[in-house]
Amino acid sequence: MGVITDGKAGTELQGTLQRLEKNRGVKFIRADTGSARSFEYNAERIIEAIESTKSYNVPFGLLGYSQGCANALMAESILYSGTPEQQDYIKRNLACRQLLFSAANGSSHGASADKKASRIILMVEEFVKYQQGYFSRSLQTAFLETITSALDSAQFHKSMGGAQGFLHDGCRAFWREAQHLPNVPTCTLRGILEDHTTPEALEMVSHMLTKQSGSALHDSQVHVFDAVGYPVYHQNRNGKILKKCEVGAGAIQRTHHWSPLKEEVSFIRTSRDHDIASFDCAKDRHVIPWVDVNARFGFIKYNRNPASIPDEDDDCLK
Repeated sequence: MGVITDGKAGTELQGTLQRLEKNRGVKFIRADTGSARSFEYNAERIIEAIESTKSYNVPFGLLGYSQGCANALMAESILYSGTPEQQDYIKRNLACRQLLFSAANGSSHGASADKKASRIILMVEEFVKYQQGYFSRSLQTAFLETITSALDSAQFHKSMGGAQGFLHDGCRAFWREAQHLPNVPTCTLRGILEDHTTPEALEMVSHMLTKQSGSALHDSQVHVFDAVGYPVYHQNRNGKILKKCEVGAGAIQRTHHWSPLKEEVSFIRTSRDHDIASFDCAKDRHVIPWVDVNARFGFIKYNRNPASIPDEDDDCLK
C-alpha cells in the first residue's frame, strides 16, 4: 500500500475488501511490496501479483494508496512497455485504476526534508571539525568507519531508493519515462483534514506541511493539488493521456491521510483519537464507489450471483 507497508500480510481496508468479495465477487490480491523501497522494486512485486490474476481469466484493476499509487503506475508502465506478451495481457485485462491520496507527484515533506538534511550534514561537519583537537586519531578513525559502514549498508541504500518517491525530482524521472494505457479510467480520492478529526500523531506533520506548502488544503501528507492521477510537475504526451483518463477529480473528502487505517496504527492511537473517532470513519468509501461506478459504466461486470447486484437497500451504497 503506502511507503510503510506489511506487503502481502497487510490489513489495510481488510473489512471493506472482504465485504466486496462476499457481496460483489471482487477478489483482491495484495502485492508483496516493501517499506521504503524504490519504485522499481515495488513495481516488480506488483507485477508478480498481476501475473497471478491470469489463473482467474478476468479483467483486473489497480488500487494504490499513497506511495503505492506510484508503484502501481510504475508496474503498469513496465508491462505496457515490456514484451509483446506483457503488452497484450495488460491491454486486454487492465480495466480501471483507483488512487487513494496519491503521492505519485511527491510531497512537500520530501523537498523540505532534503534541504534540512543538507543543513544538518553541514552542521555536523562543522561540529566534528571543532572536536578533532580533543580526541585521538584512533577514536576519530573508528567514528568515521562506523559512519561509513552505516552509509554503505544495503538497508541504507534501499531506504534512499524509497526516499526518492517523496522528491519532485524523483517523481519527475518516473513520469518522464512512464507509459500508460489511454482507455483506462482513473478514479482518485483526495482528502483535506479538519482539526476536530485529525489524529494527534499527524498534528505536527500537518502543521509542517501547511507551512511548507503555504496552504492548508492537504491531508497531512500530500497536498490536494498533487494527489491527482496525472503528472503535475512534468508535462508530456503521457501526462495528457492520464489527465484525460481521470474521472471524479473533484472527489475531495473531509478526512486525513491515515483514514484507511485503524488497527495498523493502534500503537500510536491516543485517548483523544478514540474520543473524536479519528480512525472510525467509513472505510467503504475508499473502494466501493470505485467498483460500482466502473461496473455501472461497463468497464467491469458484476458477479453472476444475483446477490452481487446492488439495489437501493444495499448497505454498501449508503
